[in-house]
Amino acid sequence: MEAYSDSFLTSLHRIDNNLYLGGILGASNSNLISRLRITSIVQILSRDALVKKHKNIRYLEINIDDLPSASISRVIPDAVRFIHRELNNGGVVLIHCAAGVSRSGSIAVAYFMAKYNLSYQAALARVRKGRGCVCPNAGFERQLKAIDVMALRNYMNGSILS
Repeated sequence: MEAYSDSFLTSLHRIDNNLYLGGILGASNSNLISRLRITSIVQILSRDALVKKHKNIRYLEINIDDLPSASISRVIPDAVRFIHRELNNGGVVLIHCAAGVSRSGSIAVAYFMAKYNLSYQAALARVRKGRGCVCPNAGFERQLKAIDVMALRNYMNGSILS
């Protein structure tokens, strides 16, 4: 597990080649973003969250609360497609939410499910190898387990029009 930080609270973890996962404090750290050469950020926060924006970074902003009743499945296809596109174009991607545990962890798990054709449990285990604290809330877990991985893979690769 590779962790990069200026302090414990700002840690970002590499979970795959050029793919990082973390919380809002790490995502707000300009020095860390620059040092890791982050080019793109998937930001998953509540609508009222305040967050520092970095210049010359491409963002996918997703507004969703970390509640079991929230529909993360509605945002997964666009997030997975954005991550896949940015990585394929040579980018370095950070996925973050407030703590880097549930919302961003769920998006990372969905991405691993699609990219590596994994079950929910296998994808979760792989993400946790990079960031051990990842724990989708019960509602997100239920939605992730219900994902049609082949359909998500097709969407990720642009085979299905949005």
